[in-house]
Amino acid sequence: MEVVEQGPIELYAYHYTFQAGNYISYITLPVLRKQGSSTYVVLNVNKAPSLPKETRDPEDVAALFDQDPELQYRCRSGNVTPENIVNYVHSYNLG
Repeated sequence: MEVVEQGPIELYAYHYTFQAGNYISYITLPVLRKQGSSTYVVLNVNKAPSLPKETRDPEDVAALFDQDPELQYRCRSGNVTPENIVNYVHSYNLG
């Protein structure tokens, strides 16, 4: 895992390779956690079939942003993407 953002919410990029037969896929997933917590949460539930389901719940992602109801709503409704999560986490960490 690679550190992308540190602060109250930590953001990591999890890089892995998935192989099915002759097909190889290189995947990068955003992984989040509250600073000081040992619980990691994966943003995109559809692209993380090899990870435990409890790490892939949109409700858990939304709960990380307890000071931002709008961002919580976006997480629950699927409007937070791997492409825009970096900006959201950065803005949230700045307050």
